[in-house]
Amino acid sequence: MNVHATINPAEIPSGEGGSLAKAYLRAQLILVLFGTDLLALVFACTLAMVIWQSNLGIHLSDLMPALTLILLYSLTGFALRAFAGEALLSPVISVRGSLLSILGAAGLLLTVLYAVGASEHFSRTQFGLSVGLSIMFLAVSRTCMTRYAVRVLNGDLYSVVYINEIDQSHIFGQALPFTNKDELSPHEYHAMARYIGKADRVVIHCLPERRSDWAHMLQGMNVHAEVIAAEFAGAPVVAVGEYGNQPTLVVARGPFDMTERSIKRAFDIAFSVVAIIALLPLLLLVAIAVKLSSAGPVLFKQPRLGRQNRIFDIYKFRSMRVQQADLDGARSATRDDDRITAVGHLLRRTSIDELPQLFNVLLGDMSVVGPRPHALYSKARDRLFWEVDQRYWYRHACKPGITGLAQVRGHRGATHREQDLTDRLLSDLEYLNKWSLWMDLAILLRTMGVMIHRNAF
Repeated sequence: MNVHATINPAEIPSGEGGSLAKAYLRAQLILVLFGTDLLALVFACTLAMVIWQSNLGIHLSDLMPALTLILLYSLTGFALRAFAGEALLSPVISVRGSLLSILGAAGLLLTVLYAVGASEHFSRTQFGLSVGLSIMFLAVSRTCMTRYAVRVLNGDLYSVVYINEIDQSHIFGQALPFTNKDELSPHEYHAMARYIGKADRVVIHCLPERRSDWAHMLQGMNVHAEVIAAEFAGAPVVAVGEYGNQPTLVVARGPFDMTERSIKRAFDIAFSVVAIIALLPLLLLVAIAVKLSSAGPVLFKQPRLGRQNRIFDIYKFRSMRVQQADLDGARSATRDDDRITAVGHLLRRTSIDELPQLFNVLLGDMSVVGPRPHALYSKARDRLFWEVDQRYWYRHACKPGITGLAQVRGHRGATHREQDLTDRLLSDLEYLNKWSLWMDLAILLRTMGVMIHRNAF
């Protein structure tokens, strides 16, 4: 396709207007976010002083800890990216960033005061009240601010320029400024720069043989540029790599990097060791009850799918009669299942039968939080899980967990419908894409409220 034309650069429509407006609007909203945070902190600290001192006669010396707290909040906020663009659109990211920043600032202030021996000259109660009110006001102001920002930005943080060379060789009535990189002059570069403007992202739709030309043109444009490759629609590409001197397409990578895996493993070991020690009396009592309830071993071992789709043996307190146990998991447990013992009903109802999986965590087969491991031949309705949705295999990119995002959302129990499997799968994939240590802690806290569940039987 030849779309080259000699044109006057002044006639090329400029993309600077829209993209600059987006960039300026984003900067303005970040400044407003910063300002509202400072107002919330000033109001919180002032209110704390009024409440504690019961008068409005505030001296300058009384303001020093509050002013220092606000200054430290500004520093920790920028360090923790509490004022990054992502904080404008996500209430969770925004509130979490502000709360971590105020807690970090409070910790730094206390450390400095104790280090210089000035801790005796300020009220600990007033300081605690200031921090508590700051947390409350920041959470409210940030939530309101994100709602406003989403509306103003139309839900899109960045400006995008899309150039479709295949279906539209003319944009706004003007020909695209070049055919190939060998014919480029300063005027063509200038024309394209004016068209792109200050966009955050450029997406090019062109023929495969034109990709190198567009890549050359955009290398010096100081913009995130991408080329559509429709032929890879069935095999998502996450990056471009290199093997030897040949370019490669990266089609998969683990959800966690080495640092994240180390953090998650350290947390798993610490949590499981503490939990086993704390729950040891309960574990012994349950073991005795299981042994007395029916003949057979205390623990039930069943093959499950783990990380990298490897098979491992999961440990549970035995809740079924040995002769009726289903190692393949082809038959899901039901509410009135005749295979379950009297003690087993209680254990399954309270999720106590899952506690031996703490030993799976110590062995490294499982994590405390992650997608729940399924039996090898589990079915949704009459179809195997992977027959319902091929993405089922993706969930095994990390270690399975004792609890998970799907479980705290209520997606547990028998899979009588295909939708039951789909709901769990979508939650599992969301967990892989959004994992953080804070997410694991939040799931653990929410697990306390769903240990006894109507679908647990």
